[in-house]
Amino acid sequence: MENVIAAAQAIYTDDQRMLLENFRKMAEAEFAPLTEKYEALGHPPDADTLKGLFAKVEEFGLISGLIPEEDGGAGMDRMSYGILYEELARIWPDLAIAVLIQGHAAFALSLLGSPEQKEIYLKPLLRSERIACTCISEPEVGSNDAR
Repeated sequence: MENVIAAAQAIYTDDQRMLLENFRKMAEAEFAPLTEKYEALGHPPDADTLKGLFAKVEEFGLISGLIPEEDGGAGMDRMSYGILYEELARIWPDLAIAVLIQGHAAFALSLLGSPEQKEIYLKPLLRSERIACTCISEPEVGSNDAR
């Protein structure tokens, strides 16, 4: 497995390697201890703690990464975003899922929201002031939201 990881990292740019190294240092120091804490407690962090965690990952663009700069996002390329997200998932899978939901809700607002919706909903999500959720209701069609 280490050979596969090393081979994948060989294709990273110097900037991506540096970004990953900086994110890894922060995540190992700040998130790894919390992972153990919340696993032992058996429940996720409270809303205020989660907002703080979102703010920390947003320092690296993990909430706003895929959102264009004109909407307040980081405008990150998908490869760099994926590298960081994979590292977060390695260290704290539950937080990675919460970040995925937050980031994709923000991304949907960026793509589909009116200027008013972006002001009311998107900006607070990007500032880690609100927590997003999604809901899919699909009577008689299973779990494919594309139907």
